[in-house]
Amino acid sequence: MCEDKREIKKEMTEEIISMLKNGSCRMEILELMKLGADSIKNSTYRTLLDGDIEYRQLRSEINKAKEQISEMDLQPDQKEALENMTDKMLEEEYHVITNAYMAGILDGYKILKSFDLTYE
Repeated sequence: MCEDKREIKKEMTEEIISMLKNGSCRMEILELMKLGADSIKNSTYRTLLDGDIEYRQLRSEINKAKEQISEMDLQPDQKEALENMTDKMLEEEYHVITNAYMAGILDGYKILKSFDLTYE
C-alpha cells in the first residue's frame, strides 16, 4: 500500500516536471494533481465512509429510492433525462470531493506552516 503511494507520487512528479518543461498550462497541471489526489484519497476516504453510520443509512435510502424509480413505468425520454441528471450529479460530486480533499491538504499545510512545522 505504501509502495503504491510512492509510485503514484513518483509518476505524478515526473508528469508535472514534464508538463512544466513542455510549457503546459496551469489547468492541465491542476487536472493532473486532481487525478493524483483522487487516487490517493480513495483508501482513506473509503475507510472513513465505511465507518460512518449516517452515510451507510443514507446509502441504504438511496438504494431504496433507486429501486422505486426502476419499478416506475417511465417513458424512454423520462428514463434518459433521469439517468442524465444522475450522471451529471455524480460527476459534480466527484469534482466537489476531489477539490475539497485538495483544499484540506492545502489548508493542512498552511496550518503546519503557521506553526513552523513544515521544516522549510
